[in-house]
Amino acid sequence: MLKQLLLIVFILIITAPLALSATKFIGEDDKTGGDWKQKYGKDGYIFCHVKGPVVIIVNGGEAVKKNDVAKLPDYIKDYTLGGGIQGYVWQAEDKRQKILVQPDGKQIPACWFTGGGDFTVDFPLKGRSSYTMAIYIDDWENGGRKESLTLKDLETGAELTTHDFEKFGVIGKYGVFEVDRSVQLLVHHIPSYGNAVVSGVFFHGGLPVTSLKEKLAMTWGEIKNQY
Repeated sequence: MLKQLLLIVFILIITAPLALSATKFIGEDDKTGGDWKQKYGKDGYIFCHVKGPVVIIVNGGEAVKKNDVAKLPDYIKDYTLGGGIQGYVWQAEDKRQKILVQPDGKQIPACWFTGGGDFTVDFPLKGRSSYTMAIYIDDWENGGRKESLTLKDLETGAELTTHDFEKFGVIGKYGVFEVDRSVQLLVHHIPSYGNAVVSGVFFHGGLPVTSLKEKLAMTWGEIKNQY
């Protein structure tokens, strides 16, 4: 009985960081620009609305999603666009450094956006994983856009982390987040030029996470091997 009690205490101690871990904002990257391959997206990516016709507004999540170029990682079940999201293509091609380079080499300045309010993107996980999400925003016209990116718990709606962005017109910015659960991305336009935009989402560093229930079912030998 004592051995079992000590085992449970040990498991609770080693899993405490997991239980307390939270999705969090890591930082901004205003150096990389459109050349993302060496730093982001090793597990997967979404290029927003790049297959859409030039200079056209497309309304509605599914209609916009059909124009995305996406390769999702194994740990992301799918993604759902909502909250009045629209899609826009600024022009047929733009070779400036800040425009995302697609896997086929094309550089099409395009985005998800909304007409002055907010939009959402849901990212449900398959099982449990922790990973890094890098969200690319580009004020293509360099008009002085400001916006915030907020991650919420997809199941509870609780806010996990948020960050405000500005000055992403000369070169775009990546908002980089550590994520450890299913999340909803809320993109909010802070009163300023234009509207809130997202041009790409990149995933890398995915690692499986063992739940506390699963750890309690492990044998002592399995625990020692894992740690």
